[in-house]
Amino acid sequence: MAHDDDRDLSPEAPARAAPARAMRARAIFALLLALATLLTYAPVLENDFTSFDDPQYIVDNPQVRGGLSAEGIRWAFTHAHSDNWHPLSWLSHMVDVELFGLDPRGHHAVSVGLHAINGVLLFLILARATRQPVPSALVAMLFALHPLRVESVAWAAERKDVLSGLFFLLSVLAYLRYAERPSTLRKAAVTGLFALGLLAKPMLVTLPFLLLLLDRWPLERSRRLWPAWPLWWEKAPLFVLSLASAGVTLWAQSIGGTLKSLEFISPLDRVLNAATSVWIYLYQTVWPTGLAFFYPHPALVATGGFPAFETQGVLALLALAGATAWVVHRSRDEPWWAVGWGFGLVALLPVIGIVQVGVQAHADRYTYLPGIGFLIAGVFGLAHALRADERSTPDGAFVLSSRSKGLAGAGLAVAIVLAGLTARQVGVWRSSQDLYQHALVVTQNNYIAAFNLGALASAAGDEGTALGLYRLAIAMRPGYAAAHSNVGVILDRIGARDEAEASYREALRLEPRLTQAAINLGGLYVGRGEVERARAIYQRAVEARPDLALPREVLGDLDVRLGRVEEAIAQFEAARAIAPGAATLRTRLADAYAMVGREHEAIEQYEAALSIDPAQLAAMNALARTLATAEASGLRDATRALTWARRANQATDGRNPSFLMTLALAHAAAGEDAEALRQRDRSLGFAKPEERPGLSTLFERHRGQTPREGDASS
Repeated sequence: MAHDDDRDLSPEAPARAAPARAMRARAIFALLLALATLLTYAPVLENDFTSFDDPQYIVDNPQVRGGLSAEGIRWAFTHAHSDNWHPLSWLSHMVDVELFGLDPRGHHAVSVGLHAINGVLLFLILARATRQPVPSALVAMLFALHPLRVESVAWAAERKDVLSGLFFLLSVLAYLRYAERPSTLRKAAVTGLFALGLLAKPMLVTLPFLLLLLDRWPLERSRRLWPAWPLWWEKAPLFVLSLASAGVTLWAQSIGGTLKSLEFISPLDRVLNAATSVWIYLYQTVWPTGLAFFYPHPALVATGGFPAFETQGVLALLALAGATAWVVHRSRDEPWWAVGWGFGLVALLPVIGIVQVGVQAHADRYTYLPGIGFLIAGVFGLAHALRADERSTPDGAFVLSSRSKGLAGAGLAVAIVLAGLTARQVGVWRSSQDLYQHALVVTQNNYIAAFNLGALASAAGDEGTALGLYRLAIAMRPGYAAAHSNVGVILDRIGARDEAEASYREALRLEPRLTQAAINLGGLYVGRGEVERARAIYQRAVEARPDLALPREVLGDLDVRLGRVEEAIAQFEAARAIAPGAATLRTRLADAYAMVGREHEAIEQYEAALSIDPAQLAAMNALARTLATAEASGLRDATRALTWARRANQATDGRNPSFLMTLALAHAAAGEDAEALRQRDRSLGFAKPEERPGLSTLFERHRGQTPREGDASS
């Protein structure tokens, strides 16, 4: 029977079909990998924010809580908040708040999505560069589904890992295109993407060196592991960006106090810990159990330095040197070993602890990009050893041997196991309590976990448990200043003020830059009536941390109490420059302006406070009162005063005597004497007996007041 057949039967048809099949196969795997990653991390949507950095990054950060704004963008690029400068990460958090508010599910979902994209990008990059589909797929699967990635994905404050990882991989993908056909435009794309990555997290500073490794393999632009000078020169713009980013990072971390001096941790301790950490990362890659949010540095815990760890550290250093020598020796015939190993080590350099930032020995999050290098070495090395690494054919078809299929099956089985472990590790991050209790179980001397559990207990009102946990933290690390300070807080609350003072002083002896200890000690002195002594403590706190707004704000409050309003204004203005998005700070500054008759500026700051936080009742009431009683006719506005006064009273159910008196003054300014007297009487009715004379005097002083001509600011 005759029929139509529209199939392409020409000799060229198979050649055209092979690349199409290869592209479909890659697309299908990429889709499956993305779905597997999303499903594995789906439990993170049940997780809350934790008390470990999430408050200062998101929940209690006024700049981030305000969502995306011109002021927020300016702040992100001009401030080193949390001892780091990563403006793009701040902007991503602001966008999350704009979209989801403070619902943690939205924040976590974005991080999971970014990580899934990164896994897909890694596969596409490796498959394109190596033309070895099976090892490329295995590396991408192990990267995306490994429990070591959980900290970077499930910890909301660590958005910078997945975001910088995205721009890192996009930079590498752009570099592949440049290597295939160099052009100025393609080089500019690499440079631009790299710059964005540095703005997300400066750990990417090693990218130019990693590209030099890729020039050896798989790009084969160089025959030697140490590439020729032209390959270095073409990356000059990238090196310039790296140097600039490193300089800004060192500045940010030094002013914040996280950059530790050689006296804090000795050079020998740093080197031994760095070598040991590499092997810990490799061990955790193979056997990912006992993972925790924090690993104490052996030089800081109660055992004191490395007496029991010294031999292990020396052996780790020797093993590291031996392994490096072996992979360099094999680099001519099996370059993936040297490239993968070098990739991992070079990418770790910024966080390996030679330049010590923070107090951790190592961290899961530090493996987010370095882990790719170690996986490349292991997987491609194993594929070569099993002879399962054949390339795709020139026409793009995949020809997989039985060994390749066996390797793929084994890799899939390992990935499934890892996915299960990852889903379980995601549960560890479900709440702050779960996170810290888990860390105490799986690590030793985890003073940060004990301290944070103490803070949770204190917040819940269980002071006895909190005191015990803080003292446990001190037993684990006797030099832990924050724990001494918090012990002082509890002792202060229960009336043991002499012991509290001793704890605060010990905290400041250990860490003179510990602002909260200084504020606590100053508060203790204020309670005793030793105001000048308190002021001296606050002044030293400002001098120790001029980059922080809080000590300036506290000093300003005390200056107001002492009648030094102009000095208070100077402190509030300096604090506002540091934290322009702090609504309560704006209100305090406005109050100080009002005290010295700078009514125009006071009104501006009250309005700024309310634009940042519309629920600022103190600002609402003060703005209404200033508009109702301003001495300058150009500033008095009875209509607006009534609007704000009514809002403030509505928010307090019309039972706040101060707010009711402001409403009375607003009616008086509008010429509504009868209603003004009625609201005055209501105010006095709700007021305490000792409050009534002051409120009555306030009303009589401003009732019927005639504003002077002109603007108060003129």
